[in-house]
Amino acid sequence: MSVRATISAFGRLQRSNTAFFVCDIQEKFRTGIHAFPSLVSVAQKMIKAANVLEVPYIITEQYPKGLGNTVPELDVENAAAVVPKTKFSMLVPEVETKLKEFQTKSVVIFGIERLSKAGAHIASSETVIFQLTESASDPKFKQISALVKEYQQAARENALLFKDNVSL
Repeated sequence: MSVRATISAFGRLQRSNTAFFVCDIQEKFRTGIHAFPSLVSVAQKMIKAANVLEVPYIITEQYPKGLGNTVPELDVENAAAVVPKTKFSMLVPEVETKLKEFQTKSVVIFGIERLSKAGAHIASSETVIFQLTESASDPKFKQISALVKEYQQAARENALLFKDNVSL
């Protein structure tokens, strides 16, 4: 594969083989995580986009007995799985099984994680959503465009965008 092909493939998402990971957005973290309301807002938008685009999403909960469940603002009903865990990774056996089932090649992770230093490709939620939509001719484009507009004000006020130059 040429360098040009490698660069153009890096970070490209396809709806048919992408899954979303919603990482540990739980009640106990509400007061301890910087800009938690912004984090929840982005997660809401991404979950709504997953539902429109039919992208499976998997929710993990770190030790829910002690840290509580996923915050009620997030739709867990349509999740492919809600997986309790104690491991400090989302790749627990239940999640790996789901990834194989969906033939997943790309994962979009959002939630209580900062993976840029681990080599993750960081992109805005809008970039991810529109990349999965592929083009304005996509039958789901109008729904996706309306969803992005619905969250425009929240994006302008997103405190996560102004913390350590990290964007979601």
